[in-house]
Amino acid sequence: MLPVHSGNPYQYFHYTAWGESFAQAEATQGSFSSSFRFNAKELDAETGNYYYYYGARYYHPKWSVWLSVDRLASKGPSFTPYSFSHNNPVMLVDPDGNWPFWLGVTTTYSEARISLGAGVLGAHAVVQSGVARDEVGKTHFTNSTNVVFNTLNDKTETLALGGMISVMGGVSQDFDTETYLGQSFESSASVTAGAAYGWSVSVSAGERGVGVSAGAGLGAEVTKFPTETLESISLSWDEADQVDTKATRGNTKWHVGEKRKLDVGTGTYVGKVSIGAGKDRVNTDILIYSRDGKTWMSKQYENLAREEEGL
Repeated sequence: MLPVHSGNPYQYFHYTAWGESFAQAEATQGSFSSSFRFNAKELDAETGNYYYYYGARYYHPKWSVWLSVDRLASKGPSFTPYSFSHNNPVMLVDPDGNWPFWLGVTTTYSEARISLGAGVLGAHAVVQSGVARDEVGKTHFTNSTNVVFNTLNDKTETLALGGMISVMGGVSQDFDTETYLGQSFESSASVTAGAAYGWSVSVSAGERGVGVSAGAGLGAEVTKFPTETLESISLSWDEADQVDTKATRGNTKWHVGEKRKLDVGTGTYVGKVSIGAGKDRVNTDILIYSRDGKTWMSKQYENLAREEEGL
């Protein structure tokens, strides 16, 4: 929507996620028509008002393709260099035509939880697994929280009010951090409030973003607990695509295979990514490294993440 100097709307545009015009209206029939439309990009009159100019290249909104190759296409050889936002404009952004990226860290997960507490006394158990997508790659993870606590003597700032048992799926978003690696420098503790009576819903907030989840359960709670990473595997977008194409029967869970200690002095481990389970498990040649045997990442992901975070 474009206003005039008085603040009243003059032009209105509505687009599909790909930038194709869906609806358009003007307050009055006038001589002015803004050329800056989808994503505030200019609809170039010299192209017959067919193409948007993004700075790095031109975009055709009706065909949903770029008119030239992405100059950063070498970052992901498995992606076509002409597709808009890797054919996923809902979850990816491309502000200038130079390689799309996730905005912050988006995490989807499933979890099972049981908790019972009265402020300073209680118990809390959660197992959570999911996928985090960030601006340079993708991470499969499994986290857990297992606490029997007395917060008068506990320095982890744990808290539980009420009780709840549930199985849920959810999504969280962290706009302040660019990568999963960057999140490792933030506190894992989050405040969660939930209620369940058959159906369940909960919301959470912490340094690693805000989230919402829904599922089935019983009870009501307000908790604050840190989480522990049982295993995480981080790969660049190109590496992740190579691994995911090997999945069979829809089993897309990543695992660490052929794990061994690379350097006894530093305690560094090396392994290879595998995907699937049982007889459907497929090994790959992509190497991943870990200093604690829990947090794994490829060299390519680590280098890209450190560059993105300015580390």
